[in-house]
Amino acid sequence: MAEILGYSLDENNCVSDLGKFEGAPAYVPFLWDYYMNGFEDKTLYCGSGHYSIYFVDNELRAKFPDLLDLDDFAVVLWETEQGFVESECFTKLQYDAFVADCDFANEEEIEMTPVIFRVDKKSKEIVAFFPTLPADYEGSMMTCYQHVGQHGAACFSYYLQSQPLLSCWNQKYVGEYMDLKEELKSIGYDDLVEYARIQPWMRDARRDSLKESNI
Repeated sequence: MAEILGYSLDENNCVSDLGKFEGAPAYVPFLWDYYMNGFEDKTLYCGSGHYSIYFVDNELRAKFPDLLDLDDFAVVLWETEQGFVESECFTKLQYDAFVADCDFANEEEIEMTPVIFRVDKKSKEIVAFFPTLPADYEGSMMTCYQHVGQHGAACFSYYLQSQPLLSCWNQKYVGEYMDLKEELKSIGYDDLVEYARIQPWMRDARRDSLKESNI
């Protein structure tokens, strides 16, 4: 039986395993893996949720020739409240219509300070990553903060090597998480909005902030 990223596929190249990808085309877990590492092509914020956008190129078509046609322009992924990952494949006209109909009700979040809480694998301490705040003159490093050591600079590889907070959530981390949030507020981070992972637009915002400050 064919597989992708450990998920079994049926005769239609759709996931046959139970779980969040059940019944989804094979490209969904493949692209979701990209999303989990912050590599989607674009993110649309609509209402209280968001959509991850992947523009279909020849490489993606070649990987999934039975599922993606020449007319397919973009694949859109989103997660339901029940935890299932849904997808839609759009032509260029359909994609443009989708974007036009999107309700960007929570765009104000982009004007706030995104923060991502993760756990350092070595120290087991919670790290607050600020993906839109530069920590160097090129914008390649992001600002981070820990209770011990406080402000620091973090590269993207260090971010990837850390663990999502929810993956190691226990009573110990509940207290540390709440304490760290309060500590951040006490030093001026009173406009935080939490994200689960880095989005592509955050890297752009980090570099744009350098241009605005003329660093």
